[in-house]
Amino acid sequence: TTLVIAVDLTQSVAVEGPDSKTEFQKNIDAVTKLLAQVPADSRVTVIGITDMSLAQPDILLSATIPDDAGYFGQRLAAARSELVRAWIARSARLMPAFRQTDIIGALFLAGQIFNQEGRVGAKTLVVFSDMRQQTRQLDLESPSIVSSFDQIRKERTKNGIAKLGEVHVLVLGVDGAGRPLSYWQSLRKFWSEYFRASGASLESYTVLRDLTQAMATPDTIH
Repeated sequence: TTLVIAVDLTQSVAVEGPDSKTEFQKNIDAVTKLLAQVPADSRVTVIGITDMSLAQPDILLSATIPDDAGYFGQRLAAARSELVRAWIARSARLMPAFRQTDIIGALFLAGQIFNQEGRVGAKTLVVFSDMRQQTRQLDLESPSIVSSFDQIRKERTKNGIAKLGEVHVLVLGVDGAGRPLSYWQSLRKFWSEYFRASGASLESYTVLRDLTQAMATPDTIH
C-alpha cells in the first residue's frame, strides 16, 4: 500500500467547534489515529496543505512499514508506535497559520508521490480539510454557492487536473462551519467532479474523521 495523507495547515480550519477544539486539532488527532492503523508493507507520506502546496511542498513525515509483521504482529506494532511517536513530535510544532488554501497543489503533489513510488498495490489518499480552496488562481471559499467543475474549468482553462488514476480517495473532516448546507453541498459536488476527472475513486467525502464511520455514513460517495 502507498498511503498519502494531506492535512490542512491553513487558517480556515482554525475555527473552534462546540467542544472547544479547533477543526485543525481534530484533524491532527485523526492523523495520529490513522497512522496507528497502517497495514504492513506500506509506504506512508504526510503532506501539508499550505498556501503553496506544490510550489513549496511541505513533507511532514515519510516512513516505510515493513512487510513482515513479525511474531504476533510485534514488528508491525513497533513500527506503528514509532510512526505515531514521530508524528506527535512533528505535529506539536504545526499551526494553522497559512492565509490561503492550495488544495489542488496538494493533489498534484500527491499524484507525483504516487508516481514516484511506482509500487504495485493499493494507492490511497486521505485528505483532512474543509476543502475550501482559496488562492488567487481559484477561490472556492468566497462564493455563496460553488459553480460546477465543468463551468469553472471552462472559465479558468489554465487550471490543470491532478493525475490520480487508480487512487482511492477519502476526504474527511469537511466541516461546514459558518456556511449554509447549500454551500457545503455545492463544494462537495465540485470536488466529486474534480476527482472523477482526475481518474481517482472518491470513496468518502464527509464531516466525519474516523475511517470506519466515514465509510458507513450516508454522505459517503461511491
